[in-house]
Amino acid sequence: MSNDVQNAAAGPGKSGSRWAWKNLKGRFLVISILFHILLAAVATYLVVQTFTPRKQTFQPGPKAATNKAVEHKIDMVKKQNTMSAPATQRITTKGLSKVVLPEMPAMPTVNPSTAPMSAMGTAGASFSGGGPAGGVGGAGSPFFGLSIKSDALVGTFYDLKQTRDRKPTRIVTNPKPSPSKYRDLGYEEVVQRFTRGGFKPSTFESYFRGPNPVYASQIFIPGINAADGPKAFGLEKEVQPSRWVVVYSGRVRAPETGNFRFVGWADDVLVVRFDGRVVLDASSAQASSWKPKDVYNYKFPHRAFAYGGFRAGNWMSVSAGKDYDVDIIIGESPGGGFFAQLLMEKQGAAYEKDQDGNPLLPIFRVAKVPPPDVSRGTGSVPVAPDGPVWQALQRTAPTF
Repeated sequence: MSNDVQNAAAGPGKSGSRWAWKNLKGRFLVISILFHILLAAVATYLVVQTFTPRKQTFQPGPKAATNKAVEHKIDMVKKQNTMSAPATQRITTKGLSKVVLPEMPAMPTVNPSTAPMSAMGTAGASFSGGGPAGGVGGAGSPFFGLSIKSDALVGTFYDLKQTRDRKPTRIVTNPKPSPSKYRDLGYEEVVQRFTRGGFKPSTFESYFRGPNPVYASQIFIPGINAADGPKAFGLEKEVQPSRWVVVYSGRVRAPETGNFRFVGWADDVLVVRFDGRVVLDASSAQASSWKPKDVYNYKFPHRAFAYGGFRAGNWMSVSAGKDYDVDIIIGESPGGGFFAQLLMEKQGAAYEKDQDGNPLLPIFRVAKVPPPDVSRGTGSVPVAPDGPVWQALQRTAPTF
């Protein structure tokens, strides 16, 4: 049987349903294609929108008035931080203060170096103590000088009990008479060789010399332990506190024209050489060839002055602005206590006097510094708080 006959036998209804199904499948295909095209378009749009940079526009935040709750929280946090922080006092002023600070003293030119606070009056130094620094300036000896290099009197320490090689010498305090050429030498005899020989450092070249000099603006040492001498130079472990000397050398410029003289006393040695000649020997025993006109010129009453008073030197005529060499030697012989103070008097000057008629003289100084604090010592002469300042010129320590 042919296909036509079979289709005819099947009837018209069955043939129509097949056509309708085919037609529906075609529509679904078209809808599916359109749906996928639409889906691809949407995906493309999203990708472009995501990866295409936009121009950012910043909008202002909400007004402060609309965030009162937030502001309240911030204020609470600030208050808590303020309460937990340490209290700070704020000082304000609406005008110039009536309090005027005193003028600072003039300080000498200083080259940096480690230093203790020690001194016979060094600008800016404290005289209530001081400790060793850089191997110089013992804590118990604040009166001998400062280890910082400056335009001042340069002090060099010598121990006459030992040689440069640290061997003992035959120098004693009170030698016994002996005809032998190997006899013991007296301490005062060696000091006299120095003062009579023009204060030449070569006199002491065979004795032990401290490696570190000090720089002093004034010599005003109250009654202290003789051990403070070596300690001031960092030599308390190398030098016993007896038969030592300190030589100060410098060049000074006269502050004014007139006649001046040194006034002082020491236990044991204080000799001053000015402009090439000895002008004062204020030692407790004769330490030079200088002869005083009066044994004691000013008898300041004090228990520390067992020898009776201070001695005045020769009058010296100086001119303002002129330079002069000055050399001073101080020293201690038997040990125990030590004392040395050096003042200066101008002829014709009016000085305040103590109850016994002695003038209150100023300290001889080469920088504008106040008198040192002598409360650590056992005695000191009353002095004038101010006086002429001799300008110190730079001068190195003596060398061999």
